[in-house]
Amino acid sequence: MSGISRSGLLVTAGVAAVILLELRTLLGMFGIDIDPLAHLVFTVAAVGLLVVILDWYPRIAGRAGGRDGAAN
Repeated sequence: MSGISRSGLLVTAGVAAVILLELRTLLGMFGIDIDPLAHLVFTVAAVGLLVVILDWYPRIAGRAGGRDGAAN
């Protein structure tokens, strides 16, 4: 992994998962009902996408993080 540290990635993914899981409760307060299975699948997919984006961001942005031998 070259984006952020593994521990940072796990913490970020965990926080995102909790926020997305609580979203169902928040929407329920406004009368919007979401199927629990669909919400769980969406949460897993969204957190997975977040992990991929955070891991690949430096490569997409063109930052090597000093690993290519060039001075930063």
